[in-house]
Amino acid sequence: MAKKTAIHRSNPNAHAAEMGRFLVWAKDHPKEAWEQAVEERESKPWMLRALRSREGEKVRELIRSIFLEDLMKAEAKLASLPKVSPARRPAQLAAKAARECFSEIEVALRPRPRRHR
Repeated sequence: MAKKTAIHRSNPNAHAAEMGRFLVWAKDHPKEAWEQAVEERESKPWMLRALRSREGEKVRELIRSIFLEDLMKAEAKLASLPKVSPARRPAQLAAKAARECFSEIEVALRPRPRRHR
């Protein structure tokens, strides 16, 4: 009789096929891939793991570049406004939100350190 083995959540090969398909799709839709991975963080943790993997390096860079561009636009808009202006406060809030979003991405997509046995 063949021994049945359970697929544990920590098994890196448990969702290999799904991770591959997700990364192929994510190359064309990086922003949607990030939003989906964050939204389904609890039910499908393999999505973030796929983005952190070596295979997901290009997708990770695409996601970072998109949100970095948004951050730079918000900072540039804030810098272009005069110090005393009614439009300055909304621009400050937009820049703060963009900074927080980018820092969340940086932390979430940072590759995990490998453990040596």
